[in-house]
Amino acid sequence: MTEDRNHHTRRSVAPRGPGAAVRAAAQKYSAAAGTDRLSGSSAGGKLQLRRPRLSLATAVAYTLLFVVLLSLLYYSSRPLRYSVNLGDIATFDITTTQAVEDAEATQKRAEEAANATSRIMSRSSDISTEALDRLDGFFSSTETVRSDLQQETLELVKAGQAASRQAAANQTAGTAVTPGVTPASVTPASVTPAASVTPQTAATDSDDYILANITAFYTDSQLNTAAADLVNQVQEQQQISIEAADAKSLLALEDSVYNSLKKDTLSVADSLMADGQDQASLSSGITEQVTRLSNAAQYFQNEYDIAGRILNLYLKPNLVYDEDATVAARQAEYDRVMANPTMIPAGTRIVNVGDVITQTLYDQLQQLDLIDTGQIDWSHMGGLALLILLLISLAHFYITRVEQPRTLMLRGDKAVLLVTLLLPLLVSAYLVDLDPLMAPVYYAAIVIAIHFGIQAGLFFSMLLVVSVAPMTYLDSRYLFTAVIGVAATAVAAGLSRKKSNQVILIAVTSLTPAAAAFTYGLLQKNSAQALLQNTLVAGLTGCLSAVAAIGLMPLYEIFLSSVSPMRLLQLAQPGQPLLRRLFLEAPGTNQHSMMVANLAEAAAEAINADALLARVGSYYHDVGKLEHPEMFTENQHGYNPHDQLSPQESVRYIFGHVSAGLKTAKKFRLPLAIQRIITEHHGNTLQASFYYKAKEDAEKQGLPPPDINDFRYPWHIPTSKESGIVMLADSLEAAMKSTKTNNLTDMEALARKIVKIKTEQDQLVDSGLSFAEVEQIIQAFVQVYQGQFHERVKYPDENKPKRPAAIISASSGS
Repeated sequence: MTEDRNHHTRRSVAPRGPGAAVRAAAQKYSAAAGTDRLSGSSAGGKLQLRRPRLSLATAVAYTLLFVVLLSLLYYSSRPLRYSVNLGDIATFDITTTQAVEDAEATQKRAEEAANATSRIMSRSSDISTEALDRLDGFFSSTETVRSDLQQETLELVKAGQAASRQAAANQTAGTAVTPGVTPASVTPASVTPAASVTPQTAATDSDDYILANITAFYTDSQLNTAAADLVNQVQEQQQISIEAADAKSLLALEDSVYNSLKKDTLSVADSLMADGQDQASLSSGITEQVTRLSNAAQYFQNEYDIAGRILNLYLKPNLVYDEDATVAARQAEYDRVMANPTMIPAGTRIVNVGDVITQTLYDQLQQLDLIDTGQIDWSHMGGLALLILLLISLAHFYITRVEQPRTLMLRGDKAVLLVTLLLPLLVSAYLVDLDPLMAPVYYAAIVIAIHFGIQAGLFFSMLLVVSVAPMTYLDSRYLFTAVIGVAATAVAAGLSRKKSNQVILIAVTSLTPAAAAFTYGLLQKNSAQALLQNTLVAGLTGCLSAVAAIGLMPLYEIFLSSVSPMRLLQLAQPGQPLLRRLFLEAPGTNQHSMMVANLAEAAAEAINADALLARVGSYYHDVGKLEHPEMFTENQHGYNPHDQLSPQESVRYIFGHVSAGLKTAKKFRLPLAIQRIITEHHGNTLQASFYYKAKEDAEKQGLPPPDINDFRYPWHIPTSKESGIVMLADSLEAAMKSTKTNNLTDMEALARKIVKIKTEQDQLVDSGLSFAEVEQIIQAFVQVYQGQFHERVKYPDENKPKRPAAIISASSGS
């Protein structure tokens, strides 16, 4: 197997053996087709892709590209400048090329917003604390007077009780009264009627009892006197005038009732003073809280009115003007407006003929870079230079590291790709001045996606969108519309590689940008006129871009190594010269190619490869057999010329059909993708039957065995999924004919055997096919042959009575 695995090695000396001329032609094709970057490896016969290094020529090319792009973007992204000075009278109109801040209007708005900010009032903890302390002081004074009143009343009651007992004792004993104390001195009127006549007084003289019922012993004169003392005390200490009636009521309350009223009053005060209160809110709050307490109480409801009056006397509004907070709030409002300045929209005429260039206008013109200073804007150029360096670096990295091998490896492909990107860039430099939405970036998305795939189409068209952005002065309307439109266009164009439908492609490229522009207008709340205009411009730009890309597609076929679906559909027409020749001159090969095409198309669809390319490539893969059709079994009719030839001569004819096919393909300008299928569908497999026959002949003649490499196809192994699929389909179809297999079980076993052989010979290592995809390919082959092997309905037995010929003819025609 060592000899097998070294078959890719190319020697510098002249090749030997009957396959030498063919191998030389293969090497010549490798250089001509751009596969010089594919070299053999001594390990496993795998073709390895050499990553291109940044050569001097490439560096020079990138430098030139950088200079061209920088010049183009700099001069196309600079607005028309005017020679004006402060105080000049304008002799022309000046229109903004992009939105600009109206500093004067913004300043005015900011000042108005600051002045409109209300004064900030904050809660004063000092006022709140003072009010609560004064209220506490009032209740302290009230409790002091209550205590004095209770003590005085207790003493009077006890003295009256003692006098009553003394008088009763004197009456009983008939003794004189105690000197200085006469019964008449402690009369019921001097204490209280209850003190002399009530059963309670007579029943007990306990202090606890008296204090528990102390309010029953109060006289009106005592309460009036105590109330007057309380009023005077509060007036002197707190300069607050309370009603004598309220003071009297508070003094007359029983202790538990008084304490409950005090607790509720202080609770309401704490609650109100915890928040900021002005006079109105404080009054309404007191009323609301007192009403709530009064409604909740079952008894003494009127006493809560006293609490309300007391609260109104002691609680004061605790909101004060906070100058620092007010200044901060007004400054914050001012800063907010300044951070969202008034903008003059792009396209607004800010200077009319005859206007005086004021300081405000001059500042706006400077901000818009519309004043001609005769100097290069180094800042703008520096930004563009960094942008271009970034875009070129991304493109280089994508081509050399990300993109699938061999898709963008050819210099011709790179040149066409560059032209495809530069063309809409140049057109945009002229059109975006009319409307940014007129940039035809969708053209590049269609061309690149069709020829290099969806991924490449998305990547490079997005780079183009970014490149055009400075020309539009970073117009958000353009960016929104272009990004969405390019994404949809690239996907639609990439999918059209498998099923060409130009109408759908044009529709997608037209409707998607139009829908994006319409959506942007709705989000920005544009006027109906602007909405309609933007939608029409975006849709028309997309439509014309698609038409131009499709119309120029034949030119790309000439220069690109890839092939478009339109070209493949043309080549698939039966009237094509080569296909017609195959049909007439090599009918067996034509039949074989049609079956291979069916198998390859089904397999490609199963693994999501390019089914159209696989089918058309199958049509032409054996076109080289037209040179000597009789040398191939499918075109022979009983006579085999190889019976009269040596194995070396036979393989020369067999191998020659590949080089002849390449020559014919070039003559008829078949795409390079099909040329590769022609040269790769046999890879470097061994013509085992001729080799072993040659080896047997050599042994009989006593000669050394022949070089096994002389009996190998001297071409590259498949370098794409489509080539690999055609190789498997070609081998299977040939094997099915030679083995006369006619059932699905044997067919699937034969397919797996062929795959095993190809895998062991490393024929699929560079095709990109995975084992899972190979299994899908086998199942696709089974599906195709299932249609070949199904049983047909049997016709009636010939021994049965036959119908008239006319009836038979009619039934056959049906």
